[in-house]
Amino acid sequence: MPHDKYGFDTSDDSDSLAGYWSWSTAILLVGFSSILLFFPRLLVFLAELGRSKGDTALTPLESFLSVQFGLFMIAVAIAIVLNIPGASAPVPTEPRGANHALILPISSAAVLSSLLAYNAGQTRQIGPLSDVVFFISGTIGVFGLWTASVHIIFCLLRLTRF
Repeated sequence: MPHDKYGFDTSDDSDSLAGYWSWSTAILLVGFSSILLFFPRLLVFLAELGRSKGDTALTPLESFLSVQFGLFMIAVAIAIVLNIPGASAPVPTEPRGANHALILPISSAAVLSSLLAYNAGQTRQIGPLSDVVFFISGTIGVFGLWTASVHIIFCLLRLTRF
């Protein structure tokens, strides 16, 4: 059996098992994040089971956090699928000088999160939390996308050399 430098099994069986884990984890994350994004009142309904009938409306903070957590769960699911090890990986990996695996999914989700937080801040229902999330997510997203674009430019320049 082939092993890597750390002694882990690198045969096709372990790669296929990691692939199954990656796909099943991604499906579960997308399923739960779709509940957070599209059906957040279902969480309130499930939390109220067995209790007295109360208000089933989401507070602005609950709505805001539901959208933010849903976005980042989708980003993690995409990152897991894009980084499946083995020969059947959706995206081929570079052996040296590779871009970090999470830059594009997390940076894209951070930019979208930042824009949604800015929009939520315009209504002023959740206070300065939306401004803080806008600034931090925007910084992470813009810096990550800039880093990825610089990496792509350097790879293209390296390919065009004779």
